[in-house]
Order: sequence, then C-alpha cells, then structure tokens
Amino acid sequence: MTIVSGSLAERVNMYAYVFFALFLTGFVYPVVVAWTWGGGWLTEFGYYDFAGSGIVHMVGGVAGMTGAAIIGPRLGVFRDARTGDKLVKGDEEYESEGSY
Repeated sequence: MTIVSGSLAERVNMYAYVFFALFLTGFVYPVVVAWTWGGGWLTEFGYYDFAGSGIVHMVGGVAGMTGAAIIGPRLGVFRDARTGDKLVKGDEEYESEGSY
C-alpha cells in the first residue's frame, strides 16, 4: 500500500484510501500471491519471484496506476494541454468525478 499511497496522495480522502487499502490487501494481493507462491499457475510457467519483490511491486504499481487513472490529475498543479489553463476544481471535465 505504500506504493499506492504515493500515487493517490492529495487526491483522495481518508475513507476512500482506507477502503482501497482494505480491498487491495484483503482481496487482490492474496489472489495474486496464490498465483505465484506455493506452486501457483505462474510458477508452472517458470516464473520465479525472488523474496516477493516482483509480486509486491507489480501489485502496488498496477493498483497505483489504476487508482491514479480513475481519479485524474492533481488539480491546481498541472495545465490543460489544449488551453494552457491550470486544472482546478470546478472544471467541466472534473465536475462529475467528485473525488476531490
């Protein structure tokens, strides 16, 4: 979850982060671990995970990227590529998301 926290920083409220953390660590991570450790189907294809680093970083990276893609850019930090204006709360693109 520490990998995910960096990608969601300043974009989600605490309740959303806790829900995401519980879902990731309670369901997603154990399923992916079962695919690898203890003779899972990835092991049968020859995948070798050294000290868990591949699984931990793969799950964290994909979860962080997915969360950031759903939420969108940090508002007030980046500029709209078309207009050059800063993206701020209330822009037409982000009014329906409600994630800030």
